[in-house]
Amino acid sequence: MSASFRQLKHVVEHAFIHSQDEWLEARHFPMLKTVQVFSGNQANLDFSALNVDITRILGTGNGGLAKFLAQMGAVWFTSSSVAEQIAMSDASARSKLRHLAEQEVLESTGERRGRRYRLAPRYILDFPPKNSDINSLGGLG
Repeated sequence: MSASFRQLKHVVEHAFIHSQDEWLEARHFPMLKTVQVFSGNQANLDFSALNVDITRILGTGNGGLAKFLAQMGAVWFTSSSVAEQIAMSDASARSKLRHLAEQEVLESTGERRGRRYRLAPRYILDFPPKNSDINSLGGLG
């Protein structure tokens, strides 16, 4: 049994033991951080420059990825969120995002599967400060 599974099992058991209710709800898990839900394009960005750079680096046929990146803007995201939203394998998403980060289309932080990405400041006109909270990942609702 992996450490992550043991931790999850412990959290559920703790909530079950201490709950006086018939059903467990989010309020029974105060130790879990909620994720900010991202909806819609909240960034003022240069989409044409972004699309040109993505095509130059990855080739044609990546319009879905360009739209996803435009929607996310300055919000940190993972390769698995890209894979899920535009129907591609995790490995393909990781590879494409890594190439875009190497060419400075994206910023990245973290290592391996814990890596997070966001659009580079040059595409966004109202970019948040460099020290913005990396843990407030944008999930797609």
